[in-house]
Amino acid sequence: MAISEELWEAFLRFDREIVRPQFDAMSKRFDERFDTMVSREDFNTFADQMYTRFERLESEYVALTAAVTRLERAMDAIQQRMTTLEETITALADRRELDALRTKMSELENEIADVKRRVLAFGSRQ
Repeated sequence: MAISEELWEAFLRFDREIVRPQFDAMSKRFDERFDTMVSREDFNTFADQMYTRFERLESEYVALTAAVTRLERAMDAIQQRMTTLEETITALADRRELDALRTKMSELENEIADVKRRVLAFGSRQ
């Protein structure tokens, strides 16, 4: 049993002088790192704040999408009205040209009638 007691004492000495100081050093490093880490409660608070921001951004996105849709519809309506106005202006311009042609035709008919009268008057003199 002397060998097993000596072996036991060697293991205890090995543990005391080599293993335990290394574990203590690792434990100290872990403690230092965990002290700098965020707690679970802090992380959950941060995550909740991020979700709240994402929800607000999503709500704003939905509102902006709806606003853009309304603007597109309004622009389509304006475009249709512009097309109608252009057609109306073109029709009015055509009508003015037609009225001008009618006026010119009336003036020409009057001149023709005047020329006919002169010719008849000239023919009756001879």
